[in-house]
Amino acid sequence: MFDNASFPRTTMSRHELYAWAGLAFALAIAGYYILAVIGLPDGAESVSDRLGSIFVRVIVIAVAVELVLDASQSIMRFRVDKDERDRMIEGRSFRNAYYILAVVVFAAIGQLVVTGLLGEYINNEFVVSLPVVTLHILVLGVLAASAINSVTRIYYYRRGS
Repeated sequence: MFDNASFPRTTMSRHELYAWAGLAFALAIAGYYILAVIGLPDGAESVSDRLGSIFVRVIVIAVAVELVLDASQSIMRFRVDKDERDRMIEGRSFRNAYYILAVVVFAAIGQLVVTGLLGEYINNEFVVSLPVVTLHILVLGVLAASAINSVTRIYYYRRGS
């Protein structure tokens, strides 16, 4: 009576679920990191406690889901083997994450080189803060690469190829 083509897919594979958990984890860590470094604007103190608890909950839930998925992979009955499609998706996602990470690392290196060359002409307070800025760039770059890895996996698993 009904064919499967007329209904959208409602279940997710374990690989796709793992990608969603990784994306939630990366975004929650990045959001919490940005709030911790930059802070909230004036007048938003009442929201800060709620946002902190939301980020902590998302991080805990994402870690729990990743632990459950990893634990279920070790049990033979629940193991999901990777086929050629899974390996292709994994390769594409790592490639995209590598591109983002390479851009971020080269930008940080470029910033350090320019600072070294022009350091004597720049304000000393600015030069002292540059290693901290470089650290923030690298941390957020790693989180962005992780998020791109997960988004790429989600895209290809949703697309079906």
